[in-house]
Amino acid sequence: MNSLIQIIKMSNNLTSTFNSFKVSKLFPLFLTVAFFNAVFLFGCKESAATYELNDIDNKQILLNEWKVLGPFLHFDDVDILFDDLKELGLSAETISFEKLDALKTDSTDILDNQLMISDSTIIDFIDFFGLADTIYKSASAYAYCEINSVKDQEVMLNYSAESGTIVWLNNEMVHEANKIYNKFMYYDKYIELPLKKGSNFLLIKSRPNEGKWRMFACLEKKSKNGINRNKANSILEYDRSFLSLSLIDNDSLSLGWWVPYDFSGPFTIKGEQADTLINISPGQRFICNLNSFPDGLYKTRFINSVDTMTQFFFKGDFHKCFNDLLSELYNRKHNTTIKNNIDAYSFRYHHLMKPENIPQESYNIPKWHRKFIYLYRGLYSINRSHHEDQTPVTNINTYVSEIDNGVQYYQLYLPENYTQKDTLPLLIELSVPNTRFQSPLETYKYADIGAADLVEYLTNKYHIAILKPGFRTTDISNQNNIDEADLWENIAALQKICNIDSSRIYLKGACESAFNALRLGVKHPDKWAAIAFTSPRLIHVDKNNIPLVMQNDPVNLLGNLWDTPILNIHSKLHQHTNIVSSYYLGKLAEKEGFKHYTFRELPLEFEEYYSAEYYDDMVRFLVQHSTKERENNEIKFSTYQLKNNKVGWFEVLGMKNPGKCSVNGKVAENHVELTTENVHSFSIDLTKLPFNKNEKLIITHNRNDVYDGIPDTSVIEITPDKSLNKKVKTPEVEGPFAHIFNSSFIVVPGTIGSPDETRQNEKITSQINDMWKALYYSGCRIINDSDITTHDIENSNLLLIGNEHNNDLIKRYKSSLPISTTDSNIQIGEKTLPGDKLNYYLVYPNPDYKENYIALLGYNTSQFFTLLSEKQNSECNNISNFGWYDFKVWSAVSGEIHKGFFDKDWKETITHRLEKKENE
Repeated sequence: MNSLIQIIKMSNNLTSTFNSFKVSKLFPLFLTVAFFNAVFLFGCKESAATYELNDIDNKQILLNEWKVLGPFLHFDDVDILFDDLKELGLSAETISFEKLDALKTDSTDILDNQLMISDSTIIDFIDFFGLADTIYKSASAYAYCEINSVKDQEVMLNYSAESGTIVWLNNEMVHEANKIYNKFMYYDKYIELPLKKGSNFLLIKSRPNEGKWRMFACLEKKSKNGINRNKANSILEYDRSFLSLSLIDNDSLSLGWWVPYDFSGPFTIKGEQADTLINISPGQRFICNLNSFPDGLYKTRFINSVDTMTQFFFKGDFHKCFNDLLSELYNRKHNTTIKNNIDAYSFRYHHLMKPENIPQESYNIPKWHRKFIYLYRGLYSINRSHHEDQTPVTNINTYVSEIDNGVQYYQLYLPENYTQKDTLPLLIELSVPNTRFQSPLETYKYADIGAADLVEYLTNKYHIAILKPGFRTTDISNQNNIDEADLWENIAALQKICNIDSSRIYLKGACESAFNALRLGVKHPDKWAAIAFTSPRLIHVDKNNIPLVMQNDPVNLLGNLWDTPILNIHSKLHQHTNIVSSYYLGKLAEKEGFKHYTFRELPLEFEEYYSAEYYDDMVRFLVQHSTKERENNEIKFSTYQLKNNKVGWFEVLGMKNPGKCSVNGKVAENHVELTTENVHSFSIDLTKLPFNKNEKLIITHNRNDVYDGIPDTSVIEITPDKSLNKKVKTPEVEGPFAHIFNSSFIVVPGTIGSPDETRQNEKITSQINDMWKALYYSGCRIINDSDITTHDIENSNLLLIGNEHNNDLIKRYKSSLPISTTDSNIQIGEKTLPGDKLNYYLVYPNPDYKENYIALLGYNTSQFFTLLSEKQNSECNNISNFGWYDFKVWSAVSGEIHKGFFDKDWKETITHRLEKKENE
């Protein structure tokens, strides 16, 4: 087929012909009856798009083979109701499939009537016609097919397009949408097709929008799920927003242009004074005049055929009122958290008011307004709580992290009728990586107002709390578990605001955050009542060289979720995360004997991000589960670290060697049978164990009876050696070095050495601080060795910079630490490493406060002091890629030479890998 460029060249030769046409300013190119009588002939069928339809059951039948007539090109914008077929002497109300199928073109190829077969679910007219989107004003095309049905039956047409559409079945119009849409959404249209027995003629007219011209169509049986998806997607299409503007200073309240014309129903405006009820008629846009309404915030509720929706608006001078309220709140005394909350709302407001963030296109203004309303409601909540002596329930919240004293942000959504007497289930929505900005409050998750409205809707529908944690990491994934530490702090912060049912805490994720949900799930299987995610991404791990990453790979511990309800939704045609990932996960779930694993495959979807569409389904799945429902007479659990050492009534107290340990256990008739690997010591919590407390309890471990009696305590410990003062690895202190960053830590540069050594210590300290700030937004706490206090030592991990010759604290603890340095070597445990340009790190229990770490970062020659990334032999440029072992020694010239772990007693060193390198 010739391109449109060729057609336009041909049109230059016909200028005089077009000048003589005075029929209409909308007259399409080359469309006269006489002209098409010359270029079209009725002849034999080229090939037909025909579907044979038996009982459709629950299948979806993809319509990806069509005959297409077009393109009809126009000088000016043309309404989709303009009948292009009339220019051919035809009509959609009378033309038959056979006659239209037989319509043929001659060699000029001005219009085409060709078979289109799509390799994907999408019909793309731009590609098919070879059009450039900038060289026509408007266009349209007709796609048609034949459906042979074995009986009279009603099916549904699941249809999506970028723009307006008309659908005819057997020459009767069954759907008309004279409207341009901005989004391509599946289940956008759910159209009834009453098929008759025999041949049925399906004809669709469509047009492009903003350079895109696609359609999706499939047949399916009418279902409640399909109806719900159509309703949900109709709402998602315009982000649950229906008011033309949310900040109103002209007294006119109207529906947005994007709201379908058939929407109608009762509309309520609720303010502090009274409620106003208005009945919206189909096609109505103007709602009411607000002249008699006092200035302030109002909530509207719109009940229509799709759903009950709510939206807020503000009448009056919003910006003056917002800044007046902000000033009033700043003039009051608040605790640190409330003050930081107010600062967050102030920051977001001024960020939205930056010239580059003020929308230039009118269609972006409604969403911009809604972002301001979101902020005002937060300040309003703080203000109301001050007058009513309540804890403010704001959308954006803050807490001060114990890790580094930095302010962290998160979003919390509670039902609007929540009271302090309620105890709520909690859904934790894990965020996907997003672009990094100068402040976390500039990132997209705080600007996605459509998602915020959806979450708020679901909190009210299911009476549930939804948390969007404010993890420090954004576009760079980390390996030091700080996101997990952030989550525990986040949960503790929100529990000061609302009461949470600890037996009903759920995880939700998508893509990489689904991977993180699995990672949290396998580490703490007892904490989560259920997990739901879409399109999980399973990240490949090099198991030989990156032990810390391997330990954080949920695939290695997936069996821990054998009794956890899991819902996985994935599209077969998902382009961002291949469904092979879910197939693999399903095989692993089957291998591990998962009892409650549900996989929903979406065969005809292709969008990369459909988590929002299935949010309601996932919440509905999650809220029906509780950890109280689980049987606890059997356990299956593995772990790499004592930080994650509990499941049910069993707790690992110590491992024989660094690495993976596992336990399988059952209890029946007061007999506990345990089989473990690499477990040195353990305990059993009798308050959680299902047994008869009045009868003898027998505990068998690896075929040996280790307990036989009637317990007189709530916990039984099985520990081979019980030295009271022995240093052992515990959940609080077990390494690796990176673990020091998971709780309060202080960087302590040494100052008692030479000026050059002090400068080098300060240089590395500054480098660590810069890396921390670059990744986590706030700086580290830094205190010189001469200024450190007993309180600091007692309450924080200490990262000591230097060596025993120039750092007073390292000098103080030297006799208790398994390391020493000289100008010519570094000794760790029994291992002496020669060299005069060596650096090292090492982590060890604080000799005075064994629940805290002493971490050393130093050298034996100050001018060669460098940081070495765990991922490559170069200077460390990412603090999360540092400290994956208990100790490491590297040469400033040749790179790493020794690394490994301490044993369970912090004594013998276990080498991970030893590379022999020539001394420089």
